[in-house]
Amino acid sequence: NGANLIIGKSRGGSGAGVISSGDQLGWVKWAGADGTRQHNAAGILCWNNGTIATGRVAGNLSFYTSPDAVGSLTERLRIDSNGHITKPTNFHILVQRSGNQTGYNASSLGDNIIWNSVVTGESSTNASSHFNTSTGLFTAPVTGMYHFHASVNCSFNCEGGWINVNGSRPNYTCFYPNNTQSADGHLTYHITAGETVGLKWYDNGNTNATINANTYHTWWRIVLLG
Repeated sequence: NGANLIIGKSRGGSGAGVISSGDQLGWVKWAGADGTRQHNAAGILCWNNGTIATGRVAGNLSFYTSPDAVGSLTERLRIDSNGHITKPTNFHILVQRSGNQTGYNASSLGDNIIWNSVVTGESSTNASSHFNTSTGLFTAPVTGMYHFHASVNCSFNCEGGWINVNGSRPNYTCFYPNNTQSADGHLTYHITAGETVGLKWYDNGNTNATINANTYHTWWRIVLLG
């Protein structure tokens, strides 16, 4: 067999004392000095998921990093004992309308829906700092693939929708809702950090439309895929 690096955990005895549910089985950490002492910068933790039986100890892996100027480690990615991968702090945000948006120019290619309220309970920490509720524009925190899903109830039968990036309509961003007053659309697109993204709901010739506030039908969700 090849070489092995094993980090083991037991509770006393001859090295085979049964661990307890949830025990940490071992850390690998990276640290750096700031001139006074070393601080944790990142780490990988293995911990028991509660399954302990003869011949079987199940474990999860959690990956941690330290945010700037914080110093403590925060879990960023987890692989559980069944192979499920989750990213608990990955960027996501849900915005909506608080009150109807009247006078919306559905015919202008560049006008965006103004989402004036962030649903904090459905958004990641500090996600609101990347969304302007006065203009309805999202600013990408990092470069990556983003999934955009919008649902809108309005005063017109929607003929099409797209995202505007940095104020312009880019290629490959159009989707076609179901031509009703309540419609939705999905889009995945590569966005560069710092670019602004707005949502267009289109109706040819309609310059005085209304976007209705509706928690069931009018919202925009943005999720960073990676």
